[in-house]
Amino acid sequence: MRTPHTGAPNQGFNALLVEWIDTFLTDRTLHLRFNNKVGPLQSQPTGRLQGSPLSPIISALYTAPLLLLSRAWQDTALSLYVDDRLIFASGPSWTHVQHTLQTYYAATYNWLTWAGLSLESSKTELIFFRHSHDRTAPPPRILLPDYAISSYVAVLPATIVQYLGFFIHHKLDWKHHVQVMANRTQASMCAVKVLGNSIRGLNLADWRLIYHAIALPTLSYGSQLWWASPKKQTLVNILHTAQNAGLHLIMGAFHTTPVEPLHVLARILPIHIFLEKLCSNSAL
Repeated sequence: MRTPHTGAPNQGFNALLVEWIDTFLTDRTLHLRFNNKVGPLQSQPTGRLQGSPLSPIISALYTAPLLLLSRAWQDTALSLYVDDRLIFASGPSWTHVQHTLQTYYAATYNWLTWAGLSLESSKTELIFFRHSHDRTAPPPRILLPDYAISSYVAVLPATIVQYLGFFIHHKLDWKHHVQVMANRTQASMCAVKVLGNSIRGLNLADWRLIYHAIALPTLSYGSQLWWASPKKQTLVNILHTAQNAGLHLIMGAFHTTPVEPLHVLARILPIHIFLEKLCSNSAL
């Protein structure tokens, strides 16, 4: 990509790239399909195509210059994923970390504004990590520039922040994250009860398909982050409770039915074995 310069009609992006994106975002039509019923052809004048594999590619191309710029930053890492952005700073003291965050937050804010994007300071979250033996308290707040109001916004550090669906604790305690995933799984399995019971409704093969499509991805989401945690067994027990509730629903069994035979009959691995396999494959 060309070096950005003031007054460039393409905001410094290569003209061929701009032309290609323009053809993708204009003159688009689509059909709506529901229960094998296809609706009439209609235009889609605004927004990006949902579900298109090109949409995240366009987002990555658009923000690539900012990522390239951040490679020269010191003690800082920048991550961009569509509308989720993360600035990670480290240093020998909290003063150093605070100054680094303020500096590169301002640089990110300026670049996004120049590129026609916006950054909402009111939705910005802050979290501090420190060693368990470190007794130095982090700053009670941090002031970040907000050029929209020509002032600064005070951001208070949070105990837990959500990033890309992960609930990250300031002490890297993953119990809250695992509990949220378990509650979501149980809520989803309770919601699919409307599809019927073991007598009138879905057969076992379809229930297993629902389990692998809805419950298993949620239960295992982010497991690679906490699998090496010393509290792993406590976290696994939380997932076991959620899995057992879904297993009784799938098999149409009483809540007092032992789960070991149900795992065999349903051909569903216990969650701790599945997570062990998943993390081993990830390591490979």
